[in-house]
Amino acid sequence: MRDSRFARLRAADVINLAAEVPGVPMHMTAVATLDGDTLVDADGHLRMGAIRRTIEHGLAAAPRLRQVLHSPGVLAGPPLWIDRDGFDIRLHVREAALPAPGDEQALLDLAARLMVEPFDRSRPLWRMWFVTGLPDGRVGLVVVLHHVVADGLAGIGLVLALLDRPLCPDTDQPRSPDAEHPRIGAHPSWWALARDHAGTTLGGGRRVVTALRPGTLAGVRGVVRTLTTRSTGPRPASLNRPVGPRRHVGVVRLDLADAKRVAHAHGGTVNDLILGLAAGGLRALLGERGEPVDRLVVRASVAVSLRSAGAPTDAGNQTGAFLVDLPVGAHAAAERLRQVSVRTSAAKAAQPSEGATTFFAALSRVGVARWFSVRQHVVNLVESDLIGPSAPMGLLGAPVRELVPIGSLAGNVPVSVLALSYAGRLVVAVQTDTDAVPDADVLLDAVRRDWDALRRSGAPGAA
Repeated sequence: MRDSRFARLRAADVINLAAEVPGVPMHMTAVATLDGDTLVDADGHLRMGAIRRTIEHGLAAAPRLRQVLHSPGVLAGPPLWIDRDGFDIRLHVREAALPAPGDEQALLDLAARLMVEPFDRSRPLWRMWFVTGLPDGRVGLVVVLHHVVADGLAGIGLVLALLDRPLCPDTDQPRSPDAEHPRIGAHPSWWALARDHAGTTLGGGRRVVTALRPGTLAGVRGVVRTLTTRSTGPRPASLNRPVGPRRHVGVVRLDLADAKRVAHAHGGTVNDLILGLAAGGLRALLGERGEPVDRLVVRASVAVSLRSAGAPTDAGNQTGAFLVDLPVGAHAAAERLRQVSVRTSAAKAAQPSEGATTFFAALSRVGVARWFSVRQHVVNLVESDLIGPSAPMGLLGAPVRELVPIGSLAGNVPVSVLALSYAGRLVVAVQTDTDAVPDADVLLDAVRRDWDALRRSGAPGAA
């Protein structure tokens, strides 16, 4: 629908609406820990007036965050983004406090609760909380963004556009955004949207031809072939359960240089390392549950960015994916990593990344995406690796000590692994559905043990 003169949703955007069920929103979250010196006043209270004013000023660089999602109705085409009158920054930028003694896990637990709170669809689909109660006067920041707004890379760009600026002088009164931010366009009528949709539909021959390119068809065939091909070993019996609203988030931290060294020594990438560590964590988890693990295979959906360099941060979702079988049955961490490296290379060659998006967009268009997502037993884990800022950065003039990404859970896949590199560190966030995976600590402890073993090993063959 890129020929439309309106900001229509892309196919990948629509997938994130189709997969949503009541109580399980498709939200993504970022949690930051900031030095609090510039963010609090002499009495230790957050300078919320100045914080809100600064963020409101940043909205000029992120106009999507002042827009709402509009469903135009029958014959008027896909949903689109439109401006909203009466934007109120106080509804989007809030404050919260951790009970004493506040710590990192308390901040992550708060984020896990906030990320499943539904958005009011009549307002822009984002919120953030500045959180007090952390040690050493630090301030937490929890940002929640609906996945329909952007993918992981674009979401980071939108947040940075809001916050990568010095804090404004203190004021108790936010600015009037409608006066200082000109409207992008008037609210279109149904007739205008219907004419636009008719024009893009009648002129859609080129898009159909594009969709039928050999590369795209090969991608869809690759996904279907992978979905219907039996794994090389038995699959887990206790993982796939419908996701509910309760979440747990645990974090594993790696030195980025060490991660690259270990991955390359075993013939892989940093993303292969993350998948290998996830395989080891699942081996421990499922073994603790009494499942036979020596020949076990777990299938992961691995996100791939299709975003070109310099693409605007409000360009929605531009991601694909490929499916890869993780060798949970391998005994040693080094052997799992070597096997993952081989398997991911083969999977990427056989499954062009846009094929997965095309396949699931087709399910969305015929109305069965949600049905499929809660009943499928093909994917057991979702994983993504994001490249963040390489140098330390400041938000609102406060140094950022840590940045933790948290992905979304959907359907019946209750484990998500999302990694983000930032300032020489690699933070791996493991999000689980609490009811389906009450034993997430077993998985996290095993990931940490495997990483310690790989990091200490002097030779690629060591476990």
